[in-house]
Amino acid sequence: MIRRQYAPLNKHTRRFYENKVIPVEDPLESFISVPHLLKVCVLVLEHPGTSFSNTIPQPYVNIQQTLEFTLQLLPYEEIEFLEQLIEDYGGLAGLITEQKKANDLEVNSKNIPIPHS
Repeated sequence: MIRRQYAPLNKHTRRFYENKVIPVEDPLESFISVPHLLKVCVLVLEHPGTSFSNTIPQPYVNIQQTLEFTLQLLPYEEIEFLEQLIEDYGGLAGLITEQKKANDLEVNSKNIPIPHS
């Protein structure tokens, strides 16, 4: 049970955190959430002497936890996969060329004429 509930934050750290599921529809949605969380932390940190709420006695602890959470939302694995994909196709130009070929094949299989530029 402990192994299912707790895991390393990422492969670069030895600290363990509780696993939580964040429902997002796609990687872009979670990536877009990162700047919003960072902006809120920046706004709060710009006004260090301001008391925002009596119910939050140590706001900097919450800011730190929010920043740590935000780091978890960064798409490390997706970027590593993208880098490997680009490398496997001989660079970004090769990957784009391969994608164009796949699109052309899909269009041809549907008997749709390809517009020539």
